[in-house]
Amino acid sequence: MRPVEGKYYRTEIGEKVGPLRRVPDGYSGGDWALWETDDATYELVGVLREDALTTDIVAEWAEKTPKRWGDMTSEEKGALLLAHHEGKVIEVRAENCDIWYIRENPNWSENGIFRIRHEPVVEVVVMHGEQSYCGFWGFDTGSNTAEYRITFDTIDGEPDCASIRMEKL
Repeated sequence: MRPVEGKYYRTEIGEKVGPLRRVPDGYSGGDWALWETDDATYELVGVLREDALTTDIVAEWAEKTPKRWGDMTSEEKGALLLAHHEGKVIEVRAENCDIWYIRENPNWSENGIFRIRHEPVVEVVVMHGEQSYCGFWGFDTGSNTAEYRITFDTIDGEPDCASIRMEKL
């Protein structure tokens, strides 16, 4: 699972923690646990630093019933307002149904249900490989001396079969 700034996550015991906040390089931390990736370091609000090694994050938090603006915490409202300010797409849910519409200028009404539109994460996977003397094919992401290269995209971690390309090197 790749961390996403502003998202909330579920622990193995069902607790909601977050939001995830990106912190500057070299940040040694405050009270909250740090989540490090190859490209960034994040602070996970709600997980104390001393509990970081014993707390498993198992999934993104999914609300069963979306909150109305008036029921949101200041942090949740702030995340929506910041996303809107940064130009991210804000959606509003139609009343009494599960249809979401894009709102360029949300009115932030107390009864409105708003969310940041999910932007899919697209990554490119490159694998190199060759046929063995037994006739079996083998590919991995580490070899650079192989005869063939396969490249494909993943969207939110799932392979996009239409993007597969293979070439002889």
